[in-house]
Amino acid sequence: MRLAMLAAAILLSGACPVSGDQDGKYLVPAKGEDRMQLKEPVTLVERQDGIDDSDVTRWIIEPSGEFKVYRFRTKAKTPEPEEGRLVSQGRISDADMMKLGRLLEENRLAELPPAIGTDREVNNHQYILSFGDKRIRIGGVKTRRNIRGQKQKQSIFENIKSSIPQSQAESPDDGSKAEEWIRFANIANSIEKHCLRDH
Repeated sequence: MRLAMLAAAILLSGACPVSGDQDGKYLVPAKGEDRMQLKEPVTLVERQDGIDDSDVTRWIIEPSGEFKVYRFRTKAKTPEPEEGRLVSQGRISDADMMKLGRLLEENRLAELPPAIGTDREVNNHQYILSFGDKRIRIGGVKTRRNIRGQKQKQSIFENIKSSIPQSQAESPDDGSKAEEWIRFANIANSIEKHCLRDH
């Protein structure tokens, strides 16, 4: 119950029409254009380890709003930035750019710790979020599976939320740790949604 209320509160704050990003931490005016753009590229990597190699998906949103999505299998621990098969590309709208900037501010991306969660020894599932030099990795996430009866996978938000350790989800002393999982999940989920082909 505590975790559900926490998630609902953070989601509702992201839906409120606030100005957000007052200090230009995430959005800056585009040079020579009457619009805002990201201050730095934002990248999300999902990596599911297997016995011999890993399945990787990488979402990249450039400051201009241009995005690309790559998928590939690799044995490398740190694959090249644009390794893999390009499966989707496009550009997010100016309105969605503003929404993304507000979401980064409301979920306090800059304040998230560099590491969240504990890696699994076998078949580890992790997400890595980068914004310029800021890098946050969340490990030990449950395998992301298809929704029962559908070909569609569960959302990143639900995947990460369902992976929060019970001790952190229920203990008042560790409430802030659960919030870190939820804030990361909000940002990662938004990046994937902005990069959908039919968005």
